[in-house]
Amino acid sequence: MKFNLTDFDPSRRDFIKNVSMGFLGACLPWQLTHALPYRDLSLGRVTFDGIPLYEAADFSSKRIKRLYKNQVYAITQTIRSNDPSHHNKIWYMLDDIGYAHSAYIQEVKHNPQHDYIEIPESGRVGEITVPVVQSYYNIKRMNRANKLNYAMMFWVKAVEVDESGICWYKLMDDQNYSTYYIPTRAMRIVPYEELQPVSPMVEPAEKWILVDIKNQRMDAYEGDQLVRSSKTATGLYDSTPRGWFTITRKRPCRHMEGEGFDLPGVPWVSYIAGSGIAFHGVYWHNDLGIPHSHGCIHLPVKLAQWVYLWTVPHVPVDKYIFADDNGTRVQII
Repeated sequence: MKFNLTDFDPSRRDFIKNVSMGFLGACLPWQLTHALPYRDLSLGRVTFDGIPLYEAADFSSKRIKRLYKNQVYAITQTIRSNDPSHHNKIWYMLDDIGYAHSAYIQEVKHNPQHDYIEIPESGRVGEITVPVVQSYYNIKRMNRANKLNYAMMFWVKAVEVDESGICWYKLMDDQNYSTYYIPTRAMRIVPYEELQPVSPMVEPAEKWILVDIKNQRMDAYEGDQLVRSSKTATGLYDSTPRGWFTITRKRPCRHMEGEGFDLPGVPWVSYIAGSGIAFHGVYWHNDLGIPHSHGCIHLPVKLAQWVYLWTVPHVPVDKYIFADDNGTRVQII
């Protein structure tokens, strides 16, 4: 059952002004849902502190200022530089102020949801659809947890309504299986039809993936036919293993942490090795084409979803994690 929610319609001029000031990164969660008419505006979220903003799309140009994590700006122009020495030639003009290299600017949308969906006892998978939203451990005392970001995925356990009538999704964090809450407007429950297998008529044995570490590419094949190809980002310091592997486990989301990183809500995770090496989407950088990971294979979020659904094993829609040793073959060279 869906329940209609009301919305608020500010002027577009005010919305752009708020975005250019990095306003969305500091908003209260319900304020993040106000600009519904402008959900198609292209926005950029800063993913690390200290990213320089330049006068021109050139690393040698004058620096205007530094940008900080979770500030959100309107992307008013996208430019491809002529620098032959750099693997990533994409720059963004942010709100007509200056240029930031795209490596640590996540392209996001502001897509607050009109309604919420009742959650079955088994749970549902949901994706964050606003640039930044504050989560809370407790909606009575409003104890703050993590700030969550666009494209993060979580297993949703329930819907709860607080004393003020605000609706909240209860999320599971699989780091320690604690829970926290976000307003339902900030998350889309992924429809069951979007979780169905891709190309199920193709024999599983015909599907296989080639990962080329030297060229930072991932190619997906059905027999000898190439069906998808993309840049990727494999492990730093040659930490992605080479050889033949099999996709054995999947989960739609995972809290990944280790030395120097702590990443909740990593989307569309398909494991190929018992050590935790996996294909998955990446929301904390926009810099495919060079190694970035601790061994995993970074992909654009939508492509990671495609890999998750195209490969076997196929995950039942009501399962948070699923394993089968007879999965799709992966060759890493």
